[in-house]
Amino acid sequence: MSNDVVREPSHYKQGRYEVIDEMLIVFGPQKTYDFCVLNAWKYRARAQHKGNPEQDLAKANRYLEMAKEIIDKHSSTSHPSNWCQMPPVHLIMEGKNNDKNK
Repeated sequence: MSNDVVREPSHYKQGRYEVIDEMLIVFGPQKTYDFCVLNAWKYRARAQHKGNPEQDLAKANRYLEMAKEIIDKHSSTSHPSNWCQMPPVHLIMEGKNNDKNK
């Protein structure tokens, strides 16, 4: 079994469920969505300051994919239509570049 550190890190699958699935059960879709978006922001913000920026950017993209999956799976008539507000994605995609140009 290979260890895909971006899509399926083995250290996230030590228990019965993957950590993200446990978070959905314990904290619900809104907080788990927020976690994914904030984690994507974190990975993008520090990618250029670590040893493997390509991997960190791939991890950020994976967290954004998971956030979208949460929206797709949990947006239904049982949730208010505005339960999950997506932040401006271009800010996440650009990271903190705008601050450096000021």
